[in-house]
Amino acid sequence: MDHELTAVINPDPANVTVNTMVCYNLQVFNPTAGFNSILFFMSDSHTLNVKYDLTINLAAQCSNLLASNPTVSSDWVLYSR
Repeated sequence: MDHELTAVINPDPANVTVNTMVCYNLQVFNPTAGFNSILFFMSDSHTLNVKYDLTINLAAQCSNLLASNPTVSSDWVLYSR
């Protein structure tokens, strides 16, 4: 976890603010070690958009995903409270 206040890759969830897209690299072992990634975008204090990439990559992908400037679309899951 990155505890820098401005971190967008593996940030401390307590530091994530509205209108910030963040990404977490998730290490998996299936059957060998690799990484999945999950993107989060909180559009307001009540709405969280999530996109989970099930692709197992040999290296962490969050820096590549964020560099591509992803936008929330219909393939994201919307959580609203």
